[in-house]
Amino acid sequence: MPQPAPIRKDRLFTLPDGRRIAYEIRGNPTAKNLVFWNHGIISSRYEVMSTNEGLLAEMDMVLVGIDRPCYGGSDPHPTRTFKSYAEDLAALADYLKAAQFFMVGVSGGGPYAYAAAHYLPDRVRGVMTISTLAPSGTMKGEEEGRYFAEMDPVGVAITRLFRRHRFLASLVHAVARSSLGGRALFYAFLQPLAKNCLSLMAENDRKCIEEEHREYTDLIVPESLRQGTASMFFEDIYLFEQPWDFDIRNIRPEVQRSIHIWHGTGDKQVPWVAAEVLHRLMPAAHLHIVKGGGHFAYYVGDKKKQREALKALLKSGAPLENSANS
Repeated sequence: MPQPAPIRKDRLFTLPDGRRIAYEIRGNPTAKNLVFWNHGIISSRYEVMSTNEGLLAEMDMVLVGIDRPCYGGSDPHPTRTFKSYAEDLAALADYLKAAQFFMVGVSGGGPYAYAAAHYLPDRVRGVMTISTLAPSGTMKGEEEGRYFAEMDPVGVAITRLFRRHRFLASLVHAVARSSLGGRALFYAFLQPLAKNCLSLMAENDRKCIEEEHREYTDLIVPESLRQGTASMFFEDIYLFEQPWDFDIRNIRPEVQRSIHIWHGTGDKQVPWVAAEVLHRLMPAAHLHIVKGGGHFAYYVGDKKKQREALKALLKSGAPLENSANS
């Protein structure tokens, strides 16, 4: 079936195996500091549109948002893993002539940002994650109890299914990856979930979107659903809740010292205990807890917080070597 037309004209990079990656640029493409932006679940490369362009110019920074396989304009990957994503990212970086770069990961994009730091340690200058997840199997009993107690009901049901019922999770994952199964789950589950996503958010996140950032409901989310399948959603969840193919504790110490973990205490989608777990596993990283902050409003809706977060990332990042982004 032909795919719907993109909401905006695609920027596409073709990988050696023929797959295409869709990406979006926010800021001056020739800026000194290139940042790869990894979107959350039910989201897309257009997340970069929510960062103030004037701030990017001031910091000599350009954001490159990337659609993961099967999101937006990016082709599916036959056997997607965290490692395969890092390999795709490295190929795109080569194409953009970025020998070194920063990583940002929002929510479900965080594990992929950490994967790049692990698999591409000589290229990643620093990492910032916003309201992201901790690796599967790393929460202690008390931590997991608090995590589920503070999570929205839909998130609890999905996470428990994929975390505690591995056989059923594998079955759902396999069905979602099939053409017919992916489309059936899209219409029965993912599309209705996306339409009602505002109702599941913390009040400050919902208010931020409704009053200031309609691009989330008008552009970012619709683009993520463009291919009419739920495969990418369940593929992400499956990867998150299975043992990861890398250990974040093995990220090089000098890279860990350039990692910034941001999280709001009012987050209902990924409760902030995840940030505590990440910091326990990577004690050299910088932990930033935003009191009352939701899932993303404290960054998206607050230019001062954007400045603080991006400035901290640049300050602690490894120095740019050999005119990397030229």
